[in-house]
Amino acid sequence: MSEIKNNLRRGQNRFRKWCIPLLRQHLGGHWMCVEGTCLDRELGVDWYQTHSDGKLDWCVRIWMSRPKPHFTGRLYHYDMPAVELEAGQRFNQILLGKPTPDMSCEAFIHNNQVTCYVAPFRAVWHCALYRFSELETFNLTRNNRSTKFIRIPHSMIGEVDCYQGTI
Repeated sequence: MSEIKNNLRRGQNRFRKWCIPLLRQHLGGHWMCVEGTCLDRELGVDWYQTHSDGKLDWCVRIWMSRPKPHFTGRLYHYDMPAVELEAGQRFNQILLGKPTPDMSCEAFIHNNQVTCYVAPFRAVWHCALYRFSELETFNLTRNNRSTKFIRIPHSMIGEVDCYQGTI
C-alpha cells in the first residue's frame, strides 16, 4: 500500500476512534467516511454526517499535536510545486461557485485529550481566500516530503466551535 494511502487510513482511523465519539456527543448523527471517493476528489468531502435534519458534508484534518488556534490548508509540495493542492482547489470551488463541504474540522490529539475545532467550511475558506496576504505559512516534512501550509487563524473566522474530551 502506498504511503499516501497509509496516511489516509491512519487519519481515518484516528478520526473514527477519537473525534467522532466527541462530535457525536455534541452534534449527534451517524458518520460515514468517504475519503478517497469521488466526493473527496471532486469536492474535498472526507466524511458525511446524517441526522434527522438532513446531511452535512465534512472536510477534516487530524494532527497528533497540542491544539493550535487555526485551520490549515496545503499550498504545495516542494517536490511537485505545479500540482494543485487543497488551497488552490478550495479557492477555485469558491470563486467558481462550485459545491463545497458544509463544515470543516481541525482535530488535535495530545496528552490523552482530543480537541476538535469546527467551523462552516465557507467561513474558513472565504477567510483564506480574501485575507490570504495576512496568513502565515509553515513547512512540514514527513517521509522526505516537504509541504507548505497556510494557517487560517480562528480569530479571523469568528464562527469556530471547540469540543474537547479525554481519550
